[in-house]
Amino acid sequence: MMNTQNHASTAQEEQPPQNNTQPPADSDETVETKQSPSRSARRINTRIFVGSLALLLLIGVVAYIISNNTAIGSFFGKINDILMPLFIGLIAAYLANPILRFFEYVVFRRLIKKHPKLCRGLSLLLTAVTIIAIFFLVLLLIIPELINSIKDFLGNWGVYVDESVVYINDKINAIMTRFNENTTAKEYLNAREIKQYIGNIMSNSENFFEGVAGKMLGVSSMGDLVGKGFSILSAVVGAIANFFMGVIIGFYLLASKEKRYAQIMKLRNAFFSEKTNRRITEVCTMVNKSFGGYIRASLLDSVLVAVETYIIFQIFGISDYNILLAAFIGITNIIPILGPFIGAVPTGFIVLITNPSKIWLFIILIIVIQQIDGNIICPHIVGNNTGVSPFCVVTAITIMGGLFGVVGMVVAVPTFAVIITLVKDAAERRLCAKGYSTDLGDYYDKNTLVSAEEDLRHKKALLAKAGDKIWNVLSLPFRKLKKTNFNDTTIKEEESKEEKKN
Repeated sequence: MMNTQNHASTAQEEQPPQNNTQPPADSDETVETKQSPSRSARRINTRIFVGSLALLLLIGVVAYIISNNTAIGSFFGKINDILMPLFIGLIAAYLANPILRFFEYVVFRRLIKKHPKLCRGLSLLLTAVTIIAIFFLVLLLIIPELINSIKDFLGNWGVYVDESVVYINDKINAIMTRFNENTTAKEYLNAREIKQYIGNIMSNSENFFEGVAGKMLGVSSMGDLVGKGFSILSAVVGAIANFFMGVIIGFYLLASKEKRYAQIMKLRNAFFSEKTNRRITEVCTMVNKSFGGYIRASLLDSVLVAVETYIIFQIFGISDYNILLAAFIGITNIIPILGPFIGAVPTGFIVLITNPSKIWLFIILIIVIQQIDGNIICPHIVGNNTGVSPFCVVTAITIMGGLFGVVGMVVAVPTFAVIITLVKDAAERRLCAKGYSTDLGDYYDKNTLVSAEEDLRHKKALLAKAGDKIWNVLSLPFRKLKKTNFNDTTIKEEESKEEKKN
């Protein structure tokens, strides 16, 4: 390292100072020195990780202080209650915007040029109808089946335990008899002890949820609910009113989104410089891609996994509660990496006590479903553009889950991706200012077992060709929609081409 620094200093003495972003072309040793500073690379990578982790911890500490300080918490609580309809409206508009754009630029694309207001009105109407139809479809078809499955399982779990214990004991005795014919039948599992153990877990869970509900509702015990019935009812009515008010605000935002965008741009140009505006646009685009796109794609992926699981379980007759199993697996699939394991354990337990003969088939099917999702569905829907390594994913889920619970685990990956991207961009700007290379492959140690080329080949090998072919067949009806570019310029160009042909 000292030798390379001496060469670099000698080269700098021989040549006049030049721009730091481009090393002198006459000295190969200087270029090599600036493109492979291993120690500096380690420091920069460490700073990126430590900076991202520190920023995430700072956000968590601020949230913890706000939630645990009575005065600050009450102040922000009032602000939150006042602005809640606006927050709901912004989220509703953001989630419904892709549906609106689909109707505008695909279904009613012929009306955009001649009747733009009619196109916007019809698109808003169909967007509202679509959302309401999905809501009632879930409310009337799926939720009642889930409730019936849960009630039936909770009412008959004792019978299922008895039957599964008898089945498992018979299987163990049959295996032992194969090795020793003189072996007498034994009771390896005791149904009474197992039911007592499960009963204790369920009672503890009831006490836990009762305590959580009591804290949320502001009562010491569930018996005090009668005394606070009016306040609870008013809170429920207020929440419903905020929801509908937020939905109305969301549709107003969608109806005049171009005007709102123009107002924001006017304010930005008035108060910020051109460079700052350009940077704000880059950050907003990156946040929209990393955060919003990831959440929407993850929700779609979870729905597809739930449907796929239900169909496969129905075909193989895994359990009488296939819709319950599929719903739980789909919901937990939103959590990256850890979600499939979180969903497989309780659903596997349900299969074990309701239909123990299918437990091995259940394990095989779960592995197959997760492989299909991980190698075929998820890469094409969610994509691999978050830029977060598995180690950072687990770290982000652990920290965000500990701070914000299940919601934190869901938004951990896109949040961490945004932080890492911002820190990485700042680090690369400083590298360019110092004349160092921004290519990660230049910072691999030459004496390590894995080089940049081998790492790249390994990543490409993970993309299964069979999975790509299967996806191409399944996505054939949607290719035309996917290729459609949702902007006015493309539509005007196509219309001009058609006019020339006519």
